[in-house]
Amino acid sequence: MRLINAKTQTLDEFFDSATPPYAILSHTWGDGEVRFQDMMAPSSNPQGLPGFSKIEETCRLALAHGLEWAWVDTCCIDKSSSAELTEAINSMFRWYQNADLCLVFLFDLDQLSDLPECRWFTRGWTLQEMLAPARIEFYNQTWTSIGTKELLLPQLSNITGIRQAVLTGAASLANLAVAEKMSWAAHRTTTRSEDAAYCLFGLFDVNMPLIYGEGHHAFRRLQEEIIRRSNDLTIFAWEHNTGSPWNHNLFATSPRDFAVYRDKFPDLTHMESRDLGVRGVRPEYTLTNSGLRLDARLEVQTHFNSESGEDNYLLKLVSVSTPSQPHNSTLAITLVKIGAGLFLRRGRLLEAITQENVGSVYHRTTTDPHVITISLSDNHSTTLARLRNLERSVKISLKGSDVNLVSYAMPENLWDWTTGSFFCPYSDFHVSAALLNIFSVNSFVHVPILVVIDRRGGSSPLLVDWVTDGDKWKAWLFQERHAREPPTWDDLRYQIGESVDSLSQFVTWKPSVGDPDRSPLMASATLIQRDISLEDFQDLPPGTQLPQGQVPRYELVIKITR
Repeated sequence: MRLINAKTQTLDEFFDSATPPYAILSHTWGDGEVRFQDMMAPSSNPQGLPGFSKIEETCRLALAHGLEWAWVDTCCIDKSSSAELTEAINSMFRWYQNADLCLVFLFDLDQLSDLPECRWFTRGWTLQEMLAPARIEFYNQTWTSIGTKELLLPQLSNITGIRQAVLTGAASLANLAVAEKMSWAAHRTTTRSEDAAYCLFGLFDVNMPLIYGEGHHAFRRLQEEIIRRSNDLTIFAWEHNTGSPWNHNLFATSPRDFAVYRDKFPDLTHMESRDLGVRGVRPEYTLTNSGLRLDARLEVQTHFNSESGEDNYLLKLVSVSTPSQPHNSTLAITLVKIGAGLFLRRGRLLEAITQENVGSVYHRTTTDPHVITISLSDNHSTTLARLRNLERSVKISLKGSDVNLVSYAMPENLWDWTTGSFFCPYSDFHVSAALLNIFSVNSFVHVPILVVIDRRGGSSPLLVDWVTDGDKWKAWLFQERHAREPPTWDDLRYQIGESVDSLSQFVTWKPSVGDPDRSPLMASATLIQRDISLEDFQDLPPGTQLPQGQVPRYELVIKITR
């Protein structure tokens, strides 16, 4: 690195351990700054430039603190060399960290009460310049000291939203969540759009080549590089308010998207995400050309009343506690399932509902902890194209006054808990099944209904019953190995026996083609309906008592989309 001799105000170059103790300047750029070429060209007159006073004052204060060398970014980097600029930006955090003293010059500060209005707190590059040095002194517009970082700690924390423990170094940056660090930069700006990413290298301990001209893609590259080094899921704890429900970007577009994190938890004191994985640890994940592949169990948020809210898949990211919320609150992102193990992000950040405020919402954890993929889809047209490619599905619903829930589905990776639908990319010789439960609150009735889907015939018959040996069916159909690889009908006949054939003779439905309420994305649909009464079941579970008077009736609706 190049340093300024504080006595002669000339430049010299040092390497690694040979670098002497030095003071370093943190400031915001203005007109007439002294460049490297101004210091080196024999015919130039750097002393005549307005910015030279910063160099003079920095050297004066360095000597006053017993330091013979100083570093100022305007003149110590040859920015005409792309190689040197890349090295400097990748080394910047370390240079500030290794400095014996950091001098912060606030050109627009007259009185201490005006500290929150200083431009220094709005710039992207000055964030790392505040966090990296161990020793910082602040100076106003006349180069009069207003205090050290320790003395101004409460004000600095209030202005920046950064915890005091972080500012003092008591809390290591390496142990902080990605989203928390990103939120510090949410309201800061840079002259070049690429610098919004480049100025954060040191906070995340990453090194990247600089590609000026790539625009906001630089921030995408930064997130990808962080993913390669960390399995911290809070990198997805952002929210980009586009006003469209089709915002399925997996990555944030800029640090501004992480402002929601700071807005939700302005008094953050602690966050922990190690307990949100499959086995009590953070899930491992990798980035592929299809999306983010991770080993995770998703939580399904189901509303009993369809008008009370939207059903969602939730991927838990982090557990947070604050003074106002001493009990941990879990942040999650919402996902929509679009295929076998394939999901899209809905584009918003949720605070997951806890047991204290469940109300009319039912939470369940998916039983399949295998790898899922969250698509990298970046635009509305890509999302629609993916939905159109879902050529076949089977939707199952049970309409009635009592609560009904699906407790099992096979294969689970093809089942969408939020819509009650199977995706059907497998051949027609594979079995799909769902176990529905009717809960009659008034009469304490609990009746299971087993729906087994048979797609072998041209009319696609669907078989429904809770047969006498239904427990045997349940035990075999919903075993763990069928969660991803469904059995064939030959497998089913071999395991269950003749009852497979007797079930196929249970009822013949006359499907009606066409559904006026079907989505315009569906090329065609077959709608099958059947009225069900609890009186129809001759083999109800032991202890079931039918209510007196009118027996509840239900309508089982099955829609086949081709």
